[in-house]
Amino acid sequence: MSARTAIKAYADGSVSLTSHTQDGIEERVFVCPQQGGYVRDWIAGATYQSCKQLRSVGPTLTCPSRDALLGLIRSEWRARQRAARIAVVQS
Repeated sequence: MSARTAIKAYADGSVSLTSHTQDGIEERVFVCPQQGGYVRDWIAGATYQSCKQLRSVGPTLTCPSRDALLGLIRSEWRARQRAARIAVVQS
């Protein structure tokens, strides 16, 4: 079964990412300041600074404004999935 992912924006400007994988369901909520800045990631009640490809390490992820957050999260999720497919092919 392939993984399914839902990415949704909310009225407060936050964006949720729910991923159904072989390991279960992972839900993350992303936020950034209204005028832009660092992207923060809420996972299981804790807040983290998010990095490129929505990873926990690497170059820090920034967003130009809260209005742009949905598009940024979608783009970074696609980049992460693309990198994972490339890694499988190369192994």
